[in-house]
Amino acid sequence: MFEIKYEIKKSIEINATPHAIIETLGDLKTWSIWSPWVILDPQTKLIYEGNPKEIGSNYRWESRHIGEGKMTIEKINETHIDYFLEFFKPWKSTAKAHFSVIKISEDITLLTWTMQSHLPLFMFWMKNRMKAWIGMDFERGLELLKCYIEQGKIEMELYFDGVVETSTIDYVGIPNHAKKSQLSKVMGEDFKKLLGDFVPTPQSTILSIITKFDMFTDDFEFICAISDPAYTEAKTPYITGTIPSSKALKVRLKGDYAFLSNAWSMVIMHQRSGKYKIQKDTMGYEVYLNNPSEVAPHELLTEIYLPIR
Repeated sequence: MFEIKYEIKKSIEINATPHAIIETLGDLKTWSIWSPWVILDPQTKLIYEGNPKEIGSNYRWESRHIGEGKMTIEKINETHIDYFLEFFKPWKSTAKAHFSVIKISEDITLLTWTMQSHLPLFMFWMKNRMKAWIGMDFERGLELLKCYIEQGKIEMELYFDGVVETSTIDYVGIPNHAKKSQLSKVMGEDFKKLLGDFVPTPQSTILSIITKFDMFTDDFEFICAISDPAYTEAKTPYITGTIPSSKALKVRLKGDYAFLSNAWSMVIMHQRSGKYKIQKDTMGYEVYLNNPSEVAPHELLTEIYLPIR
């Protein structure tokens, strides 16, 4: 059968020795802590065989939401690990994954995660989507792994609340756009301006609304907003708008805003596995329940809403 081959490669700098990173990656039981897929479904069943860093050792996962598969260590040494991946559900496939480490300074190691896989020829149209989807998962996983290795833990809690009924939200906001790499900086500046001009009251809801996202270019369009009965009018550069009441999938995050991509991945995972249809007018929004200037990053509370039809 003719196949379409593709490769994904992502890297990150970690404040650790190459040995420490290989030790962590070679112990498959640590994957349940930082895997960008397993963390999305706490009910995932994990089955382990073999000893850490042992060729042939493997783990199998079974999940209603992330599917079923198996990963086996094929080769391991001081600078790299090779894995063989078998996917059983939602469709059968195989892939090869590779981690390599390069010491770039006394305290910093460059870790690179690579995967080669393939699609049937008739699914050629999925190639770029698969590269984009899995590439974003790799980025999340590397950030989580970095956090785990450097800090010894990941202070993040995710909760899926299912389908909820939302109320109408009237807001004043400032629209903008940014690349993913600049999103935190740009939104931080917008909120500083917004909340300087529209000072929050006890009745305020602070939120951001995602109006567009291009996963191929990493471009976001969004509105940083405040909802408050005291603020119903706005002048340029501000706008007013309404998020209508609807049904929505809801996820709660307790932890640093840097982990928000994991909350979004969880809500989208449930949308796909549940085959819910997304509202066309509002891609989704984040509601911030406490003030980052008043609590530690790991105590931040955020709600994610994905309106559905």
